[in-house]
Amino acid sequence: MVADVNKDEKNKNQLMLWKKHGESNQRYKLVPVNDRFMIISMESNLALEIEKSSPTKGALIVANQKRINYQ
Repeated sequence: MVADVNKDEKNKNQLMLWKKHGESNQRYKLVPVNDRFMIISMESNLALEIEKSSPTKGALIVANQKRINYQ
């Protein structure tokens, strides 16, 4: 299972888990911003935003997409 950007018009750009198939809605690029990186969807060009993250091994990660000007 991988992070997949929904292409369906009803749920367009909603982030979900889906079987890996490797199309553009499952591809991301790392963009350096200052001393960090942003994860940008190749499909929607939106940033993957991690909420309530923890460095603890096995911790739950809640992610959604956010429009951010990074260029």
